[in-house]
Amino acid sequence: MSNIVRHDRLPRRFRVVGIAALASALVATVAGCGGAGATTADGKPLNTITFGISTPTMTANFVALAVGKEKGFFADEGVEVDDIFLKDSGTVLQSMASGKVDIGTPTPDVAFAAMDLGQDVKLMYNWTRRPVAAFTVLQDSPIKTVADLAGKTIGVQSRSAGTTTLAKASLKQAGIDVSQDKIVEVGLGAPALDALQRGRVDTVVQYDAQSSAQISSGAKIRLINPEGVEDLFATTFVASSAFMKSNSAAVKGFGKAWTEASVWALANPEAAIQMMWKRYPASKTGDDDAAMAGALAIFKARMDSAVNVDDVTAKKIWGQYDEAAVQHWLDFAQENGITKSKLNASDVYTNDDVAAYNDFDAATIQQAAKSNQ
Repeated sequence: MSNIVRHDRLPRRFRVVGIAALASALVATVAGCGGAGATTADGKPLNTITFGISTPTMTANFVALAVGKEKGFFADEGVEVDDIFLKDSGTVLQSMASGKVDIGTPTPDVAFAAMDLGQDVKLMYNWTRRPVAAFTVLQDSPIKTVADLAGKTIGVQSRSAGTTTLAKASLKQAGIDVSQDKIVEVGLGAPALDALQRGRVDTVVQYDAQSSAQISSGAKIRLINPEGVEDLFATTFVASSAFMKSNSAAVKGFGKAWTEASVWALANPEAAIQMMWKRYPASKTGDDDAAMAGALAIFKARMDSAVNVDDVTAKKIWGQYDEAAVQHWLDFAQENGITKSKLNASDVYTNDDVAAYNDFDAATIQQAAKSNQ
């Protein structure tokens, strides 16, 4: 039986219809305490964390999830991850508000907007340390800068996606006020590229995972980066203050396991991707060579944003937020209408668990990965 304390919902196994069914579930749960179920190596029950991911399907930018499960990093920390793939950042925050998700992966702008509306949510693990979204245009497009997008049709994943908010703010900074009829939902991946190639939209705002895969497959596209936002970190991990306080050990364990899995994957990305395909078969698209090339492109693009901007492994700063970058984000959010009130930087994030996230010997994990152990 999980030791996770939940404040705002019944456990998943209690979601039944009718009093009789609920009573039956309660009896089964009581009977099962200390009995069968997922356990650690020394027989202790695992704490289940529901992890809400802001993309509809598994992709290689989240490969650490598969490695953490396959290599036992989560289990070693007493954690079992119940992952849920959701539409976008907005859906993740909604799922957290309704108690369906414990730790989520929104972009900061969407998280700050939720905080501004009173939702209990705090940034807890800085994953991507720079922007990972850009305006994608065809290679021969006359559009060269953000300013050239005036009057153009903008393709977005969805209206509540973090990329949409960032795009609107970037356009606003360039003096462009985009009307709603100029924003078209085109989804992710192939549908988005098709909309661009067929001329339904002039540009698509998308993440590095999508654009890198498209370029790897031969798509003739260019990227235009938003201006003035170089230090605005992107997809981040969040949880409610209440959840973190009541489940401190599990949160620290989750962050440490994610970090260990990331270090392992960086040392042997091909093997990590094979683990992803094993755990999430639908994530493999195409034949072996093409699928591996595409997945490696996605993985490298995300790791460039998460790791290569700073030597996080050597410095033991995986998950750490820079207060100046947080403050820039908050100023940017208020200036561009993402938030209405002035949020205090010290209230929106925590670095309290960074030492725990990095409490392992990276060289040992890297050596094990290189020998595929």
